[in-house]
Amino acid sequence: MYTRIPFVVVIALAGFSVRADEFYLGSIAGAVKDAVSSSSLGNVEVRVPLWPSSQQSKSISAAKMFLGAGRMKTLDDWVYTYTTTDNRGSYSISMPLTEASANYSVEFSAPNYNPTAISNVGVRANEETIVEELNYIDRSVTGPGIVSGVVRNALTGNPEGGVLCQLRKGSGIPVGQVVREVISAWDGTWSASLDTGNYAAECSKFGFATITRSGVLAIGRQTTINQHILITPLPKVGETRIILRWGANPRDLDSHLSGPIPGAGRFHVFYSNRGTNTSSPYAMLDWGVSSGYGPETVTIARQAAGRYRYSVQDYTYRGQQHSESLSNSEATVTLIHEGITRTFQVPQRRVATLWTVFELNGREIIPINSMINYHDSSTVP
Repeated sequence: MYTRIPFVVVIALAGFSVRADEFYLGSIAGAVKDAVSSSSLGNVEVRVPLWPSSQQSKSISAAKMFLGAGRMKTLDDWVYTYTTTDNRGSYSISMPLTEASANYSVEFSAPNYNPTAISNVGVRANEETIVEELNYIDRSVTGPGIVSGVVRNALTGNPEGGVLCQLRKGSGIPVGQVVREVISAWDGTWSASLDTGNYAAECSKFGFATITRSGVLAIGRQTTINQHILITPLPKVGETRIILRWGANPRDLDSHLSGPIPGAGRFHVFYSNRGTNTSSPYAMLDWGVSSGYGPETVTIARQAAGRYRYSVQDYTYRGQQHSESLSNSEATVTLIHEGITRTFQVPQRRVATLWTVFELNGREIIPINSMINYHDSSTVP
């Protein structure tokens, strides 16, 4: 259920009237770091274009009242909501939505850095969307660089050859021109020479789900390794698949899935209770690793009535009370459910050892994105 924030102002929207009490409220959060040094970048302007100012002459005043003064501005004939990163590179930006869900571009600018954007960020009413951490490239870094990695089958962990990856420049899900096509070798390896920048790889193979891997980073005159890609065989009808990938550290992140057993309470599938897809609970940890990068893959073969919950625990540092290793792990969860693919990014710059990612209830996907400390793997809630 989406809730509109009560607010009585009428604005002009593309030739027809929209009451500002029909605005929804959404938000975006993320972080920015220097692509070469990995240092957090403060005072980076972050802005989201909302609508052309020429179409909504009264929208700026209405939206300012909605969000609060100082959060809106007009630039190049567009109305923006904006903020700046703090000294840890973090940002959170609120925005009025005229629809319950829509895609937006998140734009970034800072002295000595070229303007850039994360494209096609899905924002939903009453939700905080976590955006991938931006590797911001200093404008002095130029020229081509080499990127390389391995494509793996998320169900088996094995290298997957013959996968076509089309690379587009930009972060998020860019829709521009394909600048390079590569096919993974028999051992899953792939590499490409790319101009300095951020890229997204859309990867496909017959019998597999098409997956977009964002955050591919090319640095001029350098080779950036471990740009690994996970691809999964198409789920069968009625199956749900959950795929976790992350960076080199921590070495061991674990998937945890809990859900209903009709008439018998709840199950908990994780590394020491892997479950099964052929009998109750009809859910299974297909593959898991403890050496970084992933994959950790879970399949629900038959979904029962009731609520399922998926979480990620930092097993490596689970006993620590002040660890940000999970938050800084670049963890990404891909959910394929009822023909819909949805991606979740780990919230950044937060102390936690347990990330509760989402819940499922029938066809409904309920983002949670809570971060807490939790030590006991066997009782993850």
